[in-house]
Amino acid sequence: MRLQVGYDVQSISEIAEAVKNPTRQEILLVLKKDDCSLNELYTEYDVANHRSGIHRHLKKLQEAGLVEKYLNQETDAKTYRLAVEEIEIIV
Repeated sequence: MRLQVGYDVQSISEIAEAVKNPTRQEILLVLKKDDCSLNELYTEYDVANHRSGIHRHLKKLQEAGLVEKYLNQETDAKTYRLAVEEIEIIV
């Protein structure tokens, strides 16, 4: 799926803000390999005491339209995946 963004400064800024953070970049790279539950992401980043931080990063990525959450039917866990494979900015 492709995310098309028109020449809308707010949309472009939202995406830029979401991807400029190194932790969010790492999350995107992990999700590019495979879908992950929150627990898998906590383990990946070894931030057991900072779980709300990872949750905030995921929320920011969701708000930008880059990540989506779904319920994994096999594990009954909230799972995250990339919502887009590429971003195209149309001017």
